[in-house]
Amino acid sequence: MDISPSNYLMVEWILVAVCLIVIVARIAVRTWRRMWAFWLSDVLLIIAFLTFITLVIGDTWTFTRGQNDFNVFYTEGFTKWLFFADIVYDLGFYFPRFSLLAFYHELFPISEETLRKCSYAIAAYNVCAFITTAFIDLFWCGLDVSVNWKHDSTCTLLDAPVTLKINWTLGVVAELLVFVLPFGLLRRLKVTPRRDKIALACLFAIGFASILATVARLVFGILAVSSLTTYVIGSTEIATQIVVVGLPALRPLLRMIPKKNPSKSRAAQNTDIPNIEMHRPEEDDARASASNA
Repeated sequence: MDISPSNYLMVEWILVAVCLIVIVARIAVRTWRRMWAFWLSDVLLIIAFLTFITLVIGDTWTFTRGQNDFNVFYTEGFTKWLFFADIVYDLGFYFPRFSLLAFYHELFPISEETLRKCSYAIAAYNVCAFITTAFIDLFWCGLDVSVNWKHDSTCTLLDAPVTLKINWTLGVVAELLVFVLPFGLLRRLKVTPRRDKIALACLFAIGFASILATVARLVFGILAVSSLTTYVIGSTEIATQIVVVGLPALRPLLRMIPKKNPSKSRAAQNTDIPNIEMHRPEEDDARASASNA
């Protein structure tokens, strides 16, 4: 059974509130710990949130005016909004991935050359997929984008299911690549027996839930299931990606929870991620010179 427009908007604003809480807490922790090295990741995550809230505000405005995607008659202004929203929706998924890749760039040790090269290759793929998606959405019906909101147009982005399949394929490959990238670093993690392992498992579980939402969105799209429930799945997909990217920075807050073993390395106290031994080549050379002396 489909949900009502009012319930749909309520769910969207709840998701916005959750994302906002995570982002504000993330920035607060960064400021508290004075960790500015991850500033690019923070900026990209804020952009991702702005794309999401833009869609939610647009939905709220149009729904309260009695206009939605299920109306038989569209006004030209509303059709323009649908075209714009579709582009923002497709491109908005990439900003959480860009944010996570920027985070990995600062996280991965210089000594991990293979891992860093993989991150560069995955970043290049995401940029290419982002540009390809933008061109597909803008120029699928030709260089004259105005045909997408003309009343008598025979081609529009909204009525082209093949674009959904192309963009979904590009997006899900990008998401899977970013999702599996940190697994190469797990062997270097020094996590506590329970608390950090549970936090890490929850983080990967949320990321896996985001992938499931991505698959569900494609299935509903192929089956031409056009309902507000489908839209909720899409909004949940965006929100989960933002939350997944924002949560690792909140790890210092876990130290406020009492634990049995208070001992902790200084490296773990000064980072917002599980403790990682970072060996830089110049440090190894310095040690070798000292030993020879």
